[in-house]
Amino acid sequence: MSKSVSVLDVIKKIEETIPPGAGLSTLSIDVAEKKVVVSGKASDREDVVAMENRLKSSDFFKKIDSPLNNFLEKKNPSFKFTFYFTQWNLR
Repeated sequence: MSKSVSVLDVIKKIEETIPPGAGLSTLSIDVAEKKVVVSGKASDREDVVAMENRLKSSDFFKKIDSPLNNFLEKKNPSFKFTFYFTQWNLR
């Protein structure tokens, strides 16, 4: 059974995955496809790894795409994640 959530609920769940040393510069939510694309900067690679791990361990998100470019820089890396939210219908 699907649970109805708002776009704000999706944003709150995304916010929970962002470590203290990282910040988003873009956020795109495609409601029809339940697709999310985020990009931003982190203070170091460990913050990008932490965010990826939080996204992958969340029951709210699936099909996490994390390009290799996310992990090339040790300090101040840029990152981009593409993923989908699951089992909920947006209202």
